Amino acid sequence: MITMATPSSFYKDMVKPKEWGIVGKITLSTLDLSNKNLHKLPNELLELSDLEALDLSHSKNMDLSNELIKLTNLKLLNLEECDLDTVPAAVMKLPQLQTLILSNNRNITLPDEMSSLANLTVLHLDNCKLLTLPPVVLKLSNLQLLDLGRNKLISLPDELYILKNIKVLRLRFCELGTVPPTVLKLEQLEELDLSWNSGINLPDELSGLTNIRVLNLLRTSMFTFPPVVWRLTQLEWLDMSRNPLQTLPAEVGQLTNVKHLNLSYCQLHTLPPEVWRLTQLEWLCLRNNPLQALPGEVGQLINVKHLDLSECQLRTLQPEVWRLTQLEWLDLSWNPLQTLPADVGQLTNVKHLDLVNSQLSTLPHVVWRLTQLEWLNLTYNPLQTLPAEVGQLTNIKHLNLSHCELYSLPPEVGRLPQLKWLGLRSNPLQALPTEVWQLTNVKHMDLSDCELRTLPPEVGRLTQLESLDLSANRLQTLPAEIGKFTNLSYLNVDGNPLAKPPSAVCGQGITAIRQYFEELG
Repeated sequence: MITMATPSSFYKDMVKPKEWGIVGKITLSTLDLSNKNLHKLPNELLELSDLEALDLSHSKNMDLSNELIKLTNLKLLNLEECDLDTVPAAVMKLPQLQTLILSNNRNITLPDEMSSLANLTVLHLDNCKLLTLPPVVLKLSNLQLLDLGRNKLISLPDELYILKNIKVLRLRFCELGTVPPTVLKLEQLEELDLSWNSGINLPDELSGLTNIRVLNLLRTSMFTFPPVVWRLTQLEWLDMSRNPLQTLPAEVGQLTNVKHLNLSYCQLHTLPPEVWRLTQLEWLCLRNNPLQALPGEVGQLINVKHLDLSECQLRTLQPEVWRLTQLEWLDLSWNPLQTLPADVGQLTNVKHLDLVNSQLSTLPHVVWRLTQLEWLNLTYNPLQTLPAEVGQLTNIKHLNLSHCELYSLPPEVGRLPQLKWLGLRSNPLQALPTEVWQLTNVKHMDLSDCELRTLPPEVGRLTQLESLDLSANRLQTLPAEIGKFTNLSYLNVDGNPLAKPPSAVCGQGITAIRQYFEELG
């Protein structure tokens, strides 16, 4: 006898822990009903008294019942892009609510009754076509995060300083010509996002915000940065990416507390020596700057864990790079390196290594001894062969060997028990070793354009597969096991001369392929 789930248990089973990036990160028991086009809440949902977060985003014309008050533990409510012209009255009856997301409700008004939300600490109003700050916001005295991004030319009232608890203010894409004077009075502010405000002026008074730890100046069209930036010596996180800087002044060395520095896409040809003296740095991104070379001083960044040097026109790397033994994440992709020295083996803590299109024809054997590796991308390198030592990467979860001119794979590839993502696109393999079908934890496998003529029944062992790309091969038949994959949501067999199942069936997708094999028995 099959027992059908009751509606209440159906919704209860949908509740999952989810990490929300609010003020910091917090995990809440969440019911995700986004994009469900619900017009009203099911009564059964209101029985979920332990629910902490409810996501109703992209639900047009939603009628929120006053019964919502039964959700006494609800801390977060997401009503993004729900075509709201005002905040539903039911929301005002949730005094325990801490986070309210109203983003992308254009022309929404905020009623004065919202002042009853005494515990509200996070309010998202980005892209609501606000010209001024709704007055009721000034009555939300416990607000810590206020997101007003993408409200073009928004005017902020002088009284904004009343919000004594504001720590995070987001004003990206607001077409601001200068930092609003009222913002300069928020002495308790810790994070300020001014990104995508082209040509914005940063007044000297900004240095008065002595608690600022995070400053986002992404794509503000600055050729040079005002000296006030370098006076914010308490900064720990600074994003200056996608600005046509070309050079940095020596004053950057004053940011002695910075841990996260993003200088990607800045047209920098050189960096001042002072950059390498920022010894607190843990995260540094220099992507897409025509640096061509790095000085030996890079070795002074003894605490760096994340280093992105991709697309920097580097032909060689100083030996000091390989002595950054705290590195866990290294991207060297799209540099004409041609060779890697054996010194790379010193990076014993590296978990993520990206070497896409580095013109490598061989790899030093020490690469395969980096046993902490979880993510390795070797795409677009003319390797031609892969050594048996690849089997030593017992912690690898993501391995991309696409476009590597590989004619065969060693059996040891099948000894990667943690592997979940395998990319072999565009290699003239023609066949795969039987050991590949031992990768029972793989969820994504790309075997497209590999000149494969057959796919054995053993593929059925890969029961965790969610995505399988077999396109542009020479397959005439698919094994019946393909139809038995219960987790498979994506299957691409385009560009194969298939007769079984016929191309017409395959063109209808995975459901039709399953039905075809079921009918065959």
